[in-house]
Parts: sequence; C-alpha cells; structure tokens
Amino acid sequence: MFNTHKFIIISLLLFTLIACKKEYYKDFSKLKLKTVRDFSDLDETPSSMKRANTTEYLMVVGTGHFSQNTLLLTDQSLFEKERIHNPYKIHDYIMLPDGSVLISQVYSGELANLAIISKDFATREQFGVGLPSAPRLHLADDGIIMISASGNVGVAVVAKYDFYFSELWREEFSGIRSHLSAYYPPTDQIYILDVYNHLYELDGSNGTIDNEFGLSTEPWDISREGNSLYVFGYENNGTYCGDDLEVLKLNLNGTEEWNVQLGRSGANDIIADLMVKDGLVYICGGYGEPNCLEGITSNHKDFYVAVLSDDGKVLGHRIENYEEDYTTGRGISLAPSPYSNSGAYLLGTKDVKEGKKNVSIYKVETKRFQ
Repeated sequence: MFNTHKFIIISLLLFTLIACKKEYYKDFSKLKLKTVRDFSDLDETPSSMKRANTTEYLMVVGTGHFSQNTLLLTDQSLFEKERIHNPYKIHDYIMLPDGSVLISQVYSGELANLAIISKDFATREQFGVGLPSAPRLHLADDGIIMISASGNVGVAVVAKYDFYFSELWREEFSGIRSHLSAYYPPTDQIYILDVYNHLYELDGSNGTIDNEFGLSTEPWDISREGNSLYVFGYENNGTYCGDDLEVLKLNLNGTEEWNVQLGRSGANDIIADLMVKDGLVYICGGYGEPNCLEGITSNHKDFYVAVLSDDGKVLGHRIENYEEDYTTGRGISLAPSPYSNSGAYLLGTKDVKEGKKNVSIYKVETKRFQ
C-alpha cells in the first residue's frame, strides 16, 4: 500500500540532498584541476614556468640551488619545441620582442650575470650591465626593467635599459627586497617593496617615486590589474609556524579594500605565487599541518591552490596530498592559459607514493566562475 507520508519525507530528503549538492557547486569549494602535462616519465622536470607570448611557454628544468639549468621553449600544449643548456642557475627570464630570450643567472660577479638566447635557441651570449646580482626582469614597451640587490635584501639598483642594453636611467634604494617587484605596462609603473613592508610606486619612464605606503602584512608577492593592487603575504611576519596566509586588495592610494586569510594557523604554510587575470585572483603554495614544531622541518601537504573573486570571496580551493602523513609537495608557479577566459596553468609537485614525486602542469578550471 502506498504510504503518502513516507513518500513526502523521502522526497523532502532527496530535495535537500540535491539542494545541498547544488549549493556545494555554487560555492565552488573544490577546484577542478585537469592534468595538461605530466613530467613523471622524464629525468628532468620543470622548476619554474612563464608564458613567453600568446602561444608559447618558457620553462626552466633542473632544481639544484647553484647548479646549471636548461631552458625550454614549448608550444601551447606544453610540449618541447626548443632547448638550450645554461651553465649557471637561471634566476629570471623573459622573451624579448624579437623572439630572443633574456635570462639573469646566478654568477659569481656582476660582469656576466645576464645572457641572451637567440630566437632559434642555437646560441647563447653571456654579458653584464654592472648590476650587483642576478636581477629580476620586467619587459616594458620601450625596454627592459631590471631590479638587483646585494643579496635578497640590501641596496637595490632599479634600472631601465633599451633593447640594445644601453642604460636609460638608474636609481638606488636601501633595504629593498629584490625578489618582490611588479611592473604594470599600461601605465608604465614599477612596484617594489622594502624590509619594513613599505610599497613604492615608481615612474617607469625615469625611476622617480610617485607614491609610497605601508602594508598590513609581510608581503611575498604583488600584482596589479586595472586600478587595484593585490598582495600575497604572511599575517604573522612570515615566522616559522606562523599564522595564516593573507591576500590583500588595495586601491592605488594604498587603502585596503579587503583582507582574506587562508592556510592554517600554527602551521608551516608556504607561499609560492600570485596571479591576477580577468578579475580572478589565483594563489598557490604549500598547505601546512598543525604541530609543525614537533621535530619536523617540512610538514606541508602537497600543493595548495585557491581562486578568489575581485571582491574577496574564496570561490574555490584545492589541497592535494598523497596521504595523511608528512609530505613535501607544493605549488610552484602560475601562468595564464593560452586561451582567453580559460583559467590558469599551475606547475606543481606532489607525492604519488613513498619517496617519489610527480611534477605536472595542471589547468585550473574557472569557466564556471565567470
């Protein structure tokens, strides 16, 4: 005999479950990642990645801190087109308008911490422009901006060169974190950060300071899109086992519009990269586990990746891990995908079994966010 009361209760339960599932996907609490390129079958695996132009990517393979590297040029499917060996560790790299590649390298001396790779990757020419260390490189419409300091923090040289490497201007700043910088081509503005968490905005045409203001977090990476600045940093001054990771959005006068905390308090979270594209904020790194002072020096899970909206809402995140035990994978770098409004590429390493890691490039799916 048909029980109307039971049917109504079951129907309500099913409706609730379906509604919850819809709400789960509406909140995008788990990002969808698609493996684009798996490097587990190769002896050499990438340690960094950048988009070279609209259809090609540059990758550095080799992970030794002071060791030699190889530079790869790939197609948009991330398969190798060209490669060249570099005898020194590659610090940064950009593709120039003529298709050649400029690299900065860790070299014992300021006379040869740069090299030019020809467009066909057949030749390499080593040289220097008198900078104290391997510089960060930023491509402008009319030249190349280089930021170099004595060590990671010190007296920094910010300089601009034309495409024949003639110096256009040079300025010096004290206490600058040379690895923390950004360039915004549409307005020709440079952003650098010092050890006191002050951000300086420089005029890219002459190096003069246009604006400066303090930040409420220990910054690790910075980006600009439109009229907004985005900072990825540590809430508790980056101390070991410190507090959460933070993402900040500021207007161009330094006023904080929102501040979102991520990661896990009392854990060894690791920051790797920040990217802003089409109104979405991407971050990646390593996600820490609690009690990280219990004799464990590296206890973060495999990679952590998250996507936030322009108003600070966490649209989704993903933590990859091999098992509940201690692992040491991490997200390494982010790059725009070659297709418009099609998310980002994430280079990451994760444990696939005990003692073995897998380095892959994943596509972070974001179509449903837009």
